[in-house]
Amino acid sequence: RRVLFRSAFRACGGEGRAVVQVTFSGDGRALSSVVEGPLGTTQVGQCLARVARGARVEPFARESLVATWPVTLGR
Repeated sequence: RRVLFRSAFRACGGEGRAVVQVTFSGDGRALSSVVEGPLGTTQVGQCLARVARGARVEPFARESLVATWPVTLGR
């Protein structure tokens, strides 16, 4: 799955680094995503956020969970 996620991020194009933060609900669905860094306010950053909001994880007992991924594009 991680490789597919990286490929989806790369499909956004662009070059640079960002940190993608995703909040998941207990049922494993992504509730929100934020892209931090220079790409955050760009079209590439919007694409990264959209990809991240499509992520799913296994359900868990807590109400929510925040996961963070460093992303490097174009290298």
